[in-house]
Amino acid sequence: MDNIKKIAAKYKPYLIILAVVLLLEVFLFNGRTFSLIGGGYQNMQLPLYSAQINGGELSGKGVSATGGTMSIEFNNINQKIRTLYVELSDMDKKTITKKIDIAYKDATYSEEYRSAWTTSDFKIINNNKRSFYTTLNVSGEVKDLRLKIPVDNNEKLAVKSVEINPTIPFKFSFIRVLSIFAFISCIYILWSSRSLKKAFKDNTKLCQNVFSIVTALVIIIMCFFTYIAHTANDFSMIEGIGLKNGNQISKELVDAFEAGQVSLLKTPSDKMMSLENPYDYSQRIAANVNSEAWDHCLYNGKYYSYYGIGPVLTLFLPYHKLTGYYFSTEWAVLIYSIIGIIFLSKLYRAFVSKFFAKTRSSLVVMGHFMIMVSSGIFFSVVRPMFYEIAISSAFAAVAIGAYLLITANVIGEGEINHKRLAASTAFLGFAVLCRPTTAVYCVASLAFIYFGFRKVCKADNYYKNKKWNNKLKYLACALIPYAFFGGLQMWYNYARFDSPLDFGINYSLTINDFTASEFHIHFAVISFFAFLFAVPQIIPNFPYISGEFNKLNLTGFYFADDISTKGLAIGAIFRALPIFSYLFGFKALKKLEKKARIIPTVLIVLTCLIAPAAIIFSSWESGFAVRYYADFSWQLLIGALAIAFFLFEKCDNEGVKRIVEGVFIVMTALCLIVNAGQIYNFIVAAAGLNNYTSAEWECKILAFARLFDFWI
Repeated sequence: MDNIKKIAAKYKPYLIILAVVLLLEVFLFNGRTFSLIGGGYQNMQLPLYSAQINGGELSGKGVSATGGTMSIEFNNINQKIRTLYVELSDMDKKTITKKIDIAYKDATYSEEYRSAWTTSDFKIINNNKRSFYTTLNVSGEVKDLRLKIPVDNNEKLAVKSVEINPTIPFKFSFIRVLSIFAFISCIYILWSSRSLKKAFKDNTKLCQNVFSIVTALVIIIMCFFTYIAHTANDFSMIEGIGLKNGNQISKELVDAFEAGQVSLLKTPSDKMMSLENPYDYSQRIAANVNSEAWDHCLYNGKYYSYYGIGPVLTLFLPYHKLTGYYFSTEWAVLIYSIIGIIFLSKLYRAFVSKFFAKTRSSLVVMGHFMIMVSSGIFFSVVRPMFYEIAISSAFAAVAIGAYLLITANVIGEGEINHKRLAASTAFLGFAVLCRPTTAVYCVASLAFIYFGFRKVCKADNYYKNKKWNNKLKYLACALIPYAFFGGLQMWYNYARFDSPLDFGINYSLTINDFTASEFHIHFAVISFFAFLFAVPQIIPNFPYISGEFNKLNLTGFYFADDISTKGLAIGAIFRALPIFSYLFGFKALKKLEKKARIIPTVLIVLTCLIAPAAIIFSSWESGFAVRYYADFSWQLLIGALAIAFFLFEKCDNEGVKRIVEGVFIVMTALCLIVNAGQIYNFIVAAAGLNNYTSAEWECKILAFARLFDFWI
């Protein structure tokens, strides 16, 4: 008995949390089930044969229509109505989504129809009749009831039955209960755990375990998103390892390299070459040749790929050589993203261990979580196309390069590791072969290399008579990889476009003619607003978070990816609120000695502010797409966390520290909510899962979980 009491006392907070979550599940999320209690409502079927029907025909299968608007009107009901059941079906489709206009005449408005104002969504799901129910908030008895249903021309829609005051089925969601329980429990642990109050250096093992768990969960979610991307198009994941076709990265560049050329095997048609200006999107549309080589480069009568050859050389070409098949884009993006997220986690741990070991463990754990969630790589996994191959491979290469650069000890204490330094610049140089935009991080890394060189020069006692040998060794390890990969990229540029510095974007056949497009500063303003400052919005429907892409009422053509703009333009600042820590940058500087200010200031400003700003600025030409978040999100956040952690360590007031810890908990919760809402909106739009119900999502999650049955 005493043991039971001890266990109950130990886990009492979690039992209370579980009880609250269960009450929410029963009375909030299933509140409609109890709508009829104490209201004196009479359940009855409304006969379709006695209804006034417009735009449809009555048959044994109900009221059916094949186009237009179907109206069904029930007169002289004279009953109180609280719940409504409308069963829809489509003869050709398993599921349909319909918004039904409900109007009624009640005790307060009896002579004309009054709209219910709320538009009820009815989604037909096999064996899920709960989706046919809705609630009405009317006054007194309803005299007449009218339903208006839009019917597309290609639909064969039928209303099979209409019922008033049925009991809405109770649906207990284990996934929802577990998710909310885990969310609230994590907040409680972050606030109350004594272990997490310790400094990171005294709690390394626990923090590392948390890092590993969070990273593993992120990888599992990535795998689930890949599963969604496959199954949404009825495509088996296994098929991805034996493809006979592909896109310009996974196939066309592979075929070209195997043929010993840098131009693609496909050649422009006479119709394309006869255009006055083939880079003009409108001319290609008019000549019906736009789909011939979309987003390829056209130069001197040949097609080229603008996109980086890094993933081709390291994955797609070797795979085709070995198997004879083309590797799946979905699998490639997932692999690169997983590698990137693992090394981003390792980078963060090294960053904290090296510079902020005295920071409280709770803040370190929350910082790791926010970097993982707001990294921006999820958008590539959700909609894997050839664009995302470039982004995810560069994301992985930059994360690896940054991790190796930090752990090479070019800054801070410790002996410089020349092998790690060489590997670091090799991966950063390779990132440019994946995505030219990442060259800004190579430039930023030169500051690290410079400060490392100063460290070598000052180590006279250590190097003694071998000073210049070690200087040359250091410079060779740091710069030869850059020379190699830079030379390879410049050769590739020259072989394609007759200039070592021309990456070919001007010759790209896209929606805009880059050969004639002019720079206007307000295009850059749009980019900065969309990527950094766009404020999230609260909406009444799940996931309750949205955003709005805004051109700021500025004129001119600025491209925006259609899917990306469907409620998804949320600024990086609001996706990870600690970025606001930059506002306290000058305060942090004042707490440093003047001689100690130079290195952190230069590195943070150059790597975490100027480099991301340069990437965002360059998007004035390519426009807005949420996949670009992966190019700069974690870099922005890690610089801000450096400022926040430093100020926290310098603070001696425990009360202020407690407040900061609470603020960080709120920021972490909001980071999860905002990013989850943004990613959910994107996956729904990208995979065509509009208005998926919780039941359908549970089916998807359970089906994904069953893929791992053979491991158990």
